[in-house]
Amino acid sequence: MNFKIIFVLINAIVQGLTEFFPVSSSGHLMILQHFFKNAFYDNITLDVMLNIGTMFAIVFFYRKVVFRLIIAAFDAPRNIFTKKEQKDIYYKRFLLLLVVSSAPLIISAFLRKHYTNIIKTGNMLNLGVSFILTSVLLFMSRKHVSDGKSAMDMTYADALLIGLLQAVVALIPGISRSGLTIAVGLLLGLSLKYCVMYSFLIGIPASVGAGILGFADVFLQFNSSDWWIFLLGIIVSAIIGYLCIKILKRIILKNKFYMFSYYTFTLALLTIGIGIYEKLYV
Repeated sequence: MNFKIIFVLINAIVQGLTEFFPVSSSGHLMILQHFFKNAFYDNITLDVMLNIGTMFAIVFFYRKVVFRLIIAAFDAPRNIFTKKEQKDIYYKRFLLLLVVSSAPLIISAFLRKHYTNIIKTGNMLNLGVSFILTSVLLFMSRKHVSDGKSAMDMTYADALLIGLLQAVVALIPGISRSGLTIAVGLLLGLSLKYCVMYSFLIGIPASVGAGILGFADVFLQFNSSDWWIFLLGIIVSAIIGYLCIKILKRIILKNKFYMFSYYTFTLALLTIGIGIYEKLYV
C-alpha cells in the first residue's frame, strides 16, 4: 500500500479524534510527526488540509443552526434600512456574538509564523507544559452552571474574551482550542449545550482563516497526482470528527467533561519525560 496514503490516513484519524475532544489536535499531531518524520508533505500543509475535514464536520452537525445564522446575516441589513421590527432576534444576536469572537482571529495572522516555528521545533518539554495548562483548565470546568447563559444572556465581553483566547492562546500546540473555549465558557456561566455549540461554531471561521493563510503553503506542496490522497484525508477526518462531536456532547451533558484532564495530564508527564530524555541523551 502507498505509504503516503497510510501517513495521511493516520494523521486524518488523529485529527478527527482530537479536534473536538479537548485534548489538543495540534499537540497530538506534533507528537505523531515528531516520531514519524513526514517525508511526504510539510506538517503545516497537512494540518491545514485535515482541518478542512473537521470544519465540514461542524457545519454538517450544526447545519440547521448554520442555516438559521446565514438567514439572519442576510436579513439583518434589510431590517436596518427598512426600520421594520426585527424577527428571529435570537439568531441575529447569536451571529453578532460569533462575529465578536471571530474578530480577534486577525491577530492569528500575525502570530502564525511564530507558532509554525514552534510546531516545527517539536520541543516535547514545551508541549508537556501546554498539556498541563489544558489539564488545569479542564479540571476547573467541573464547577459550572448547567442551566446558564445562552445567546440572549451572553455578553459581548464574554464573546471577546473567548475569541481572544482562541486567537492567541489556543494556537499553542498542547492547548486544546475546544477545551479552552468550552472550559472558559462554562466558567463564564454559559449553559452546557450552548457552550459546546458556541465553541464549535467559532471554530468554523478559525478553520477558514487557517485555510486561507495556509493556501500558499498547500499550493507549493501540492502534487496534482496526490489530490485524491488529500481528499481521502479530508473525508476521513470529517467522518471521525462528526462522530466525536456526538460523543462529546453526551459526555458534557453527563458532566464528565473534566475527565479529559486526567488524560491530558498523563500525556503531559509522558511528553515532559520524553523531552528530558532527549535533552540528556539524544
